[in-house]
Amino acid sequence: MTPLSAGSLVLRKIPYQDAHLIVTWLTDSFGVISTLARHARSSSKRFDAIEPVHTYRVSYREGKGGLAALIEARLLTVRLRLTSDLEALDAAGFVFRWARALLPAKTPEPEVFALIVKFLDDVEGGHVDGKTCAVRTGIRLLELSGYGLSLDACVKCARARPSGRDAYVSPEAGGVVCRACGGGRKVLDDGVLSALRLADEAPLSPDYVRAGLHLIDETVNAHASGGTGGTSGGTR
Repeated sequence: MTPLSAGSLVLRKIPYQDAHLIVTWLTDSFGVISTLARHARSSSKRFDAIEPVHTYRVSYREGKGGLAALIEARLLTVRLRLTSDLEALDAAGFVFRWARALLPAKTPEPEVFALIVKFLDDVEGGHVDGKTCAVRTGIRLLELSGYGLSLDACVKCARARPSGRDAYVSPEAGGVVCRACGGGRKVLDDGVLSALRLADEAPLSPDYVRAGLHLIDETVNAHASGGTGGTSGGTR
Protein backbone atom coordinates (compact mmCIF):
# COMPACT_ATOMS: atom_id res chain seq x y z
CA MET A 1 0.00 0.00 0.00
CA THR A 2 1.34 3.43 -0.96
CA PRO A 3 2.41 5.52 2.05
CA LEU A 4 0.51 8.73 2.80
CA SER A 5 2.14 11.97 3.94
CA ALA A 6 0.75 15.05 5.69
CA GLY A 7 1.55 17.99 7.91
CA SER A 8 0.53 16.95 11.42
CA LEU A 9 0.04 17.94 15.04
CA VAL A 10 0.19 15.55 17.98
CA LEU A 11 -3.16 15.37 19.77
CA ARG A 12 -2.11 12.56 22.09
CA LYS A 13 0.59 9.94 22.56
CA ILE A 14 0.28 6.78 24.63
CA PRO A 15 3.16 4.42 25.52
CA TYR A 16 2.60 0.92 24.15
CA GLN A 17 4.57 -2.06 25.41
CA ASP A 18 8.24 -1.36 26.13
CA ALA A 19 9.38 0.70 23.15
CA HIS A 20 6.40 1.79 21.06
CA LEU A 21 3.93 4.69 20.98
CA ILE A 22 0.36 5.01 19.81
CA VAL A 23 0.08 8.55 18.48
CA THR A 24 -3.11 10.40 17.56
CA TRP A 25 -2.46 13.09 14.96
CA LEU A 26 -4.48 15.91 13.46
CA THR A 27 -3.30 16.13 9.86
CA ASP A 28 -3.80 18.89 7.32
CA SER A 29 -5.02 16.51 4.61
CA PHE A 30 -6.64 13.47 6.22
CA GLY A 31 -8.08 14.70 9.52
CA VAL A 32 -7.51 12.72 12.71
CA ILE A 33 -5.50 9.51 12.39
CA SER A 34 -4.05 7.07 14.91
CA THR A 35 -0.68 5.46 14.27
CA LEU A 36 1.57 2.88 15.84
CA ALA A 37 5.12 4.22 16.06
CA ARG A 38 7.28 1.14 16.53
CA HIS A 39 10.40 1.65 18.64
CA ALA A 40 9.69 5.40 18.84
CA ARG A 41 10.71 5.39 22.52
CA SER A 42 14.04 3.68 21.87
CA SER A 43 15.23 5.06 18.50
CA SER A 44 15.31 8.44 16.73
CA LYS A 45 16.36 7.15 13.32
CA ARG A 46 12.90 7.40 11.76
CA PHE A 47 11.17 9.70 14.23
CA ASP A 48 12.18 13.05 15.62
CA ALA A 49 11.09 13.49 19.24
CA ILE A 50 7.31 13.16 19.14
CA GLU A 51 5.87 15.85 21.40
CA PRO A 52 2.72 17.98 21.46
CA VAL A 53 2.84 21.63 20.27
CA HIS A 54 5.30 21.08 17.39
CA THR A 55 4.32 20.62 13.73
CA TYR A 56 5.52 17.51 11.88
CA ARG A 57 5.57 15.97 8.44
CA VAL A 58 4.51 12.39 8.93
CA SER A 59 4.45 9.44 6.55
CA TYR A 60 2.32 6.43 7.36
CA ARG A 61 0.76 3.36 5.85
CA GLU A 62 -2.86 2.39 6.48
CA GLY A 63 -3.27 -0.74 8.58
CA LYS A 64 -5.96 -3.04 9.86
CA GLY A 65 -8.27 -2.13 12.71
CA GLY A 66 -7.97 1.64 12.20
CA LEU A 67 -4.37 1.85 13.45
CA ALA A 68 -1.90 2.98 10.78
CA ALA A 69 1.84 2.21 10.80
CA LEU A 70 3.94 5.33 11.27
CA ILE A 71 6.88 5.28 8.86
CA GLU A 72 8.50 8.64 9.56
CA ALA A 73 7.90 11.80 11.60
CA ARG A 74 10.05 14.86 10.94
CA LEU A 75 9.82 18.23 12.65
CA LEU A 76 8.66 21.15 10.54
CA THR A 77 8.03 23.80 13.22
CA VAL A 78 9.54 23.71 16.70
CA ARG A 79 7.89 25.76 19.46
CA LEU A 80 10.43 25.88 22.28
CA ARG A 81 8.72 28.57 24.35
CA LEU A 82 5.59 26.47 24.60
CA THR A 83 7.48 23.41 25.80
CA SER A 84 9.00 25.35 28.70
CA ASP A 85 5.88 27.28 29.81
CA LEU A 86 3.55 25.22 32.01
CA GLU A 87 0.66 27.70 31.69
CA ALA A 88 0.95 27.68 27.91
CA LEU A 89 1.11 23.87 27.87
CA ASP A 90 -2.00 23.74 30.03
CA ALA A 91 -3.79 26.01 27.56
CA ALA A 92 -2.69 23.80 24.66
CA GLY A 93 -4.01 20.80 26.57
CA PHE A 94 -7.50 22.26 26.53
CA VAL A 95 -7.41 22.79 22.77
CA PHE A 96 -6.02 19.33 22.03
CA ARG A 97 -8.60 17.64 24.25
CA TRP A 98 -11.44 19.54 22.58
CA ALA A 99 -10.16 18.59 19.14
CA ARG A 100 -9.87 14.90 20.09
CA ALA A 101 -13.39 14.91 21.46
CA LEU A 102 -15.10 16.76 18.60
CA LEU A 103 -13.38 15.59 15.44
CA PRO A 104 -14.33 12.35 13.73
CA ALA A 105 -11.54 10.10 12.48
CA LYS A 106 -10.24 10.36 8.93
CA THR A 107 -12.35 13.37 7.99
CA PRO A 108 -10.29 16.23 6.50
CA GLU A 109 -10.59 19.39 8.61
CA PRO A 110 -8.19 21.91 7.02
CA GLU A 111 -9.80 24.91 8.74
CA VAL A 112 -9.45 23.27 12.14
CA PHE A 113 -5.83 22.36 11.41
CA ALA A 114 -5.09 25.97 10.43
CA LEU A 115 -6.95 27.25 13.51
CA ILE A 116 -4.88 25.15 15.91
CA VAL A 117 -1.60 25.98 14.16
CA LYS A 118 -2.47 29.68 14.54
CA PHE A 119 -3.27 29.13 18.23
CA LEU A 120 0.10 27.45 18.80
CA ASP A 121 1.98 30.15 16.86
CA ASP A 122 0.21 32.97 18.72
CA VAL A 123 1.00 31.45 22.12
CA GLU A 124 4.57 30.65 21.07
CA GLY A 125 5.02 34.27 20.00
CA GLY A 126 3.95 35.49 23.43
CA HIS A 127 1.53 38.03 21.98
CA VAL A 128 -1.48 36.76 23.91
CA ASP A 129 -2.15 34.85 27.12
CA GLY A 130 -2.40 31.12 26.41
CA LYS A 131 -5.76 30.51 28.09
CA THR A 132 -7.30 33.63 26.56
CA CYS A 133 -6.20 32.31 23.18
CA ALA A 134 -7.58 28.87 24.10
CA VAL A 135 -11.02 30.38 24.78
CA ARG A 136 -11.02 32.18 21.43
CA THR A 137 -9.85 29.03 19.68
CA GLY A 138 -12.40 26.86 21.49
CA ILE A 139 -15.32 29.10 20.49
CA ARG A 140 -14.23 28.94 16.86
CA LEU A 141 -13.59 25.18 17.08
CA LEU A 142 -17.17 24.66 18.26
CA GLU A 143 -18.42 26.70 15.28
CA LEU A 144 -16.35 24.70 12.80
CA SER A 145 -17.58 21.46 14.37
CA GLY A 146 -21.23 22.47 14.01
CA TYR A 147 -21.77 23.25 17.70
CA GLY A 148 -21.37 27.03 17.74
CA LEU A 149 -22.66 28.80 20.84
CA SER A 150 -25.59 31.23 20.60
CA LEU A 151 -24.83 33.85 23.26
CA ASP A 152 -26.89 36.85 22.14
CA ALA A 153 -30.27 35.17 21.54
CA CYS A 154 -32.23 32.14 22.69
CA VAL A 155 -31.04 29.11 20.79
CA LYS A 156 -34.61 27.74 20.67
CA CYS A 157 -36.84 30.72 19.83
CA ALA A 158 -34.24 33.28 18.65
CA ARG A 159 -35.52 35.92 21.07
CA ALA A 160 -32.75 38.44 21.77
CA ARG A 161 -31.08 38.21 25.16
CA PRO A 162 -31.98 41.29 27.22
CA SER A 163 -28.97 43.56 27.59
CA GLY A 164 -27.49 43.88 31.05
CA ARG A 165 -29.20 40.84 32.52
CA ASP A 166 -28.04 37.38 33.54
CA ALA A 167 -29.22 34.54 31.30
CA TYR A 168 -29.79 30.82 31.46
CA VAL A 169 -27.33 28.82 29.38
CA SER A 170 -27.53 25.20 28.24
CA PRO A 171 -24.30 23.66 26.92
CA GLU A 172 -26.38 20.75 25.60
CA ALA A 173 -28.70 23.06 23.63
CA GLY A 174 -25.82 25.23 22.43
CA GLY A 175 -26.17 28.53 24.24
CA VAL A 176 -28.67 30.87 25.85
CA VAL A 177 -32.14 29.45 26.52
CA CYS A 178 -34.77 31.96 27.62
CA ARG A 179 -37.09 31.35 30.56
CA ALA A 180 -40.07 30.88 28.22
CA CYS A 181 -38.26 28.00 26.50
CA GLY A 182 -37.43 26.28 29.76
CA GLY A 183 -34.15 27.95 30.64
CA GLY A 184 -30.87 26.10 31.15
CA ARG A 185 -28.98 24.54 34.04
CA LYS A 186 -26.36 27.31 34.14
CA VAL A 187 -26.73 31.03 34.78
CA LEU A 188 -24.08 33.37 33.40
CA ASP A 189 -23.96 37.11 33.92
CA ASP A 190 -24.22 39.63 31.12
CA GLY A 191 -20.56 40.55 31.36
CA VAL A 192 -19.38 36.98 30.75
CA LEU A 193 -21.79 36.41 27.86
CA SER A 194 -20.94 39.71 26.18
CA ALA A 195 -17.20 39.15 26.59
CA LEU A 196 -17.33 35.63 25.15
CA ARG A 197 -19.48 36.76 22.24
CA LEU A 198 -16.84 39.39 21.40
CA ALA A 199 -13.84 37.30 22.49
CA ASP A 200 -11.88 37.94 19.29
CA GLU A 201 -12.33 41.70 19.58
CA ALA A 202 -11.77 42.49 23.25
CA PRO A 203 -9.51 41.39 26.11
CA LEU A 204 -10.87 38.85 28.58
CA SER A 205 -10.46 39.15 32.34
CA PRO A 206 -9.18 36.09 34.24
CA ASP A 207 -12.72 35.45 35.55
CA TYR A 208 -14.13 35.54 32.02
CA VAL A 209 -11.38 33.22 30.79
CA ARG A 210 -12.21 30.68 33.50
CA ALA A 211 -15.92 30.92 32.70
CA GLY A 212 -15.18 30.52 29.00
CA LEU A 213 -13.00 27.45 29.46
CA HIS A 214 -15.65 25.85 31.67
CA LEU A 215 -18.49 26.60 29.23
CA ILE A 216 -16.52 25.24 26.26
CA ASP A 217 -15.57 22.13 28.24
CA GLU A 218 -19.20 21.45 29.11
CA THR A 219 -20.34 22.04 25.54
CA VAL A 220 -17.66 19.72 24.17
CA ASN A 221 -18.62 17.06 26.71
CA ALA A 222 -22.25 17.32 25.62
CA HIS A 223 -21.31 16.58 22.00
CA ALA A 224 -18.21 14.39 22.33
CA SER A 225 -19.72 11.01 21.47
CA GLY A 226 -18.81 11.26 17.78
CA GLY A 227 -15.22 12.28 18.37
CA THR A 228 -11.99 10.39 18.94
CA GLY A 229 -11.72 10.83 22.69
CA GLY A 230 -13.21 12.57 25.69
CA THR A 231 -11.97 15.76 27.30
CA SER A 232 -10.26 14.06 30.21
CA GLY A 233 -6.50 13.60 30.28
CA GLY A 234 -3.59 15.75 29.15
CA THR A 235 -1.68 16.37 25.96
CA ARG A 236 0.52 13.30 26.29
